[in-house]
Order: sequence, then structure tokens, then C-alpha cells
Amino acid sequence: MPLLTQPFEAGLTGWIVVFGGVIAELVGGAAVANQTSTAIAVLVLILPVVVVFGFAVVQWWQVRSSAAEPASWWHLAGIATGVLIWLLWPTVPGPLAGTTAVAGTSSGRAFC
Repeated sequence: MPLLTQPFEAGLTGWIVVFGGVIAELVGGAAVANQTSTAIAVLVLILPVVVVFGFAVVQWWQVRSSAAEPASWWHLAGIATGVLIWLLWPTVPGPLAGTTAVAGTSSGRAFC
């Protein structure tokens, strides 16, 4: 059986890939995106997402080609819940809301 079709190994590998992607997003957003051009910042922030998506495609392909039992779709409920919360209760940090008296600016770029 391929590695990504075995429950423990696939779960552990998936956890490492997603956790590494989150760390890469945080580091990329803090260290690179604020100090470089927009094109480079977008590349740095998109790259971890592409890697995680590629991992998911490879795992789906291995499960499908080996006729293994696919994972339950219920694990996607966390993503759907996060999207709903993000869309229903959007929050904007005070300095970026446009009504800041602290920085005296109305745009995020001017505030930074």
C-alpha cells in the first residue's frame, strides 16, 4: 500500500505538511511580505498553499489508484466552519479600519 493510503502515516505526513505550511505562511508574511514587492510577496504567500494542495492531490490519487478506503469528508467541516465565521463576522484591526486616530492615516500601507 502506498504511504499516503495508510491511516497513521498519511495523517502524520499530512499534519507535518499543513503545520509546515502554516509556519511558512507566518514567517513569509512577517519577514518577507512587508519588505518586498507585491509580486514576490504573493509568490511567497501562495507557495505554501500550492504545496499543501499538491500534497492533497497526490494523496487523493494514491487512494484512488490503490482502491483504498477514502477518508471521511467530515474533516472538511472545520474548513467550512472557518469560512462561515470569516464571512459572517468579519473583523478589521482598528488601525486598518480607516477610523484610526492613533496613526492619523486611513490606509493599511500608510499605517505600516
